[in-house]
Amino acid sequence: MKKITTLTSSLVLASLLLSPVAFAENQGNQGNGNENKPAQAGTQMKRFELSGKISALDATAQTLTVLNPKGSKMVRGKDQVVVTVNADTKIRRNGQSAVFADLKTSDSVKVSGKIDGDKYVASRVVATTPKFSLSGRILAIDATNKTITVKNPKGNKDVRKLDSVVVYTTADTKIKRDGKDAIFADLKVGDKVEVGGTIEADKYTAKRINAHTSKFELTGTVVSLDTAAKKLTITVKTGNAITREFKGKDVVIAYDDSTKLVLSNGITAIGDLKAGMRVNVKGVASGDIWMATRIAFLGAKKSEEGKSSAKVEITAGGFAPASLTAKVGTKVTWKNETDTLAWPASDPHPVHTGLPGFDALAGLAHDATYSFTFLTAGSFGYHDHLNTSHTGTIVVTP
Repeated sequence: MKKITTLTSSLVLASLLLSPVAFAENQGNQGNGNENKPAQAGTQMKRFELSGKISALDATAQTLTVLNPKGSKMVRGKDQVVVTVNADTKIRRNGQSAVFADLKTSDSVKVSGKIDGDKYVASRVVATTPKFSLSGRILAIDATNKTITVKNPKGNKDVRKLDSVVVYTTADTKIKRDGKDAIFADLKVGDKVEVGGTIEADKYTAKRINAHTSKFELTGTVVSLDTAAKKLTITVKTGNAITREFKGKDVVIAYDDSTKLVLSNGITAIGDLKAGMRVNVKGVASGDIWMATRIAFLGAKKSEEGKSSAKVEITAGGFAPASLTAKVGTKVTWKNETDTLAWPASDPHPVHTGLPGFDALAGLAHDATYSFTFLTAGSFGYHDHLNTSHTGTIVVTP
């Protein structure tokens, strides 16, 4: 019993001796703020966000290169950013879950992630197939590859900077031509088209094509006429959007029995057209064939019009001179020197159809004049409609 009491007393004494030391240590810890402090964390990685167009994909390194990215300040001003994808990266394409292999160059992407040193690591990639729309004219058709080449396309920013675009079609491409359902074989070089579709790996694929037969108009001079083949060769002077690029060049225009002819000045049939005569032509361009729907005769070369002039007096005895020879382009003026009305007009009487347009249309009073420019070569008889005994002839030489 005595031994137990002695041991207990010793323990109490030791406790009293150690208490000041423990108290001092505790006070010291409270003073320096280190009590319960966690270990210092590592350096926090910066986050980034960017959007742009995929210009390259590396399946081995699992990286995608984004061209001219826009986004947070860490990426602005860079020509491109290489983004790394890992197993934790969530990828979506066109609204559906995807994997790296589903991504395509030309895809539009939005990427967010963290910068690890100089490495951009994506936590999320959202990709969409870019769409395009364009309008223009078909320059070429490849029946084997089912492609059309559209020249000088107009449309969204993906096509405006291009001189031409090769557009691919598939079995799913919906095609219309002149408002009717059509197939690829119905498309023609020269057709005006509106195309909408998608861009994948820099490949333009059409979802829809609306094609229209191209209408042309031109004014020019006749080079030659082949009545057997029903073809007219013309040097283009002016034209619409289709033909103005051929200004100064020769084009071959086909015609048929349905082509409307607007003729005058001695030209009564298309076979009367000669080299140097001016014409206005309207028609339809289908492939390499330009088919005229209307040909209008405009006269001789413009430089020849009014180059010379001549006068005929209307006297009591008739026309003076009664016969006149002049070159193509000569402007002839009749002046009434009598006190009675006179009406010069082309033969035959009374229809005046020998040289359409050569008709005063009314009687001329004293000192009144009537002028007509002869634009085609030939011999043209005429008379006074009010006094048919007065006749005359104008001989026009080339």
